[in-house]
Amino acid sequence: MLKITRFLLTFALIVLSSSCSYFTTDFSNLQTFDDNGNLQVVIENTKGDTSNLAYDFSKEKYVVLGDLQHPHPANKGFVPSTFNSNDINPLDAIVVSKPLTKGETLSVKPIAVLKYKIENIVQYDIVVVPILTNLLIDPIKNFEEFSLKNIELRQQISKWILQQHEHKNIQFLGWYDEDEALSIIKENQVRT
Repeated sequence: MLKITRFLLTFALIVLSSSCSYFTTDFSNLQTFDDNGNLQVVIENTKGDTSNLAYDFSKEKYVVLGDLQHPHPANKGFVPSTFNSNDINPLDAIVVSKPLTKGETLSVKPIAVLKYKIENIVQYDIVVVPILTNLLIDPIKNFEEFSLKNIELRQQISKWILQQHEHKNIQFLGWYDEDEALSIIKENQVRT
């Protein structure tokens, strides 16, 4: 009986510790591109969710920044091992796909970038689609398809960003193609 109790207790501790590590993964060592040369993104917020989460690199865990009035129009995350040239945070990524899970890391393809200024500081949201086709809502291969087939989604993303910064001076600079998105990623990539 004592052996069974020890076994169950040990098993429970292993399961608990492994499930907790999922939520406390250190993403600071994750590379920008995977072994196949595909861009990687870490999910912070799920499409349709109103909670506002962010990965805190100093604490190595997700923190709740509050609740949003408007749900995320797409999955939101960050590009690892990058930084926004105007602050210490990594580049933001908007993942056009089925709803994804917080902490999920996936290989993606950039298709667009939205540039805007907040209080005269340039910000970028890199729009990406998963490499795995089973995660796609609508197969989008490039900026042209995104521009022609997803006008409503582009409008939702723009409106959502305006709503998140409604009390700040925000100015949209425009939507740009996948080449510009990749250029911004490489310019803001942490050098190793």
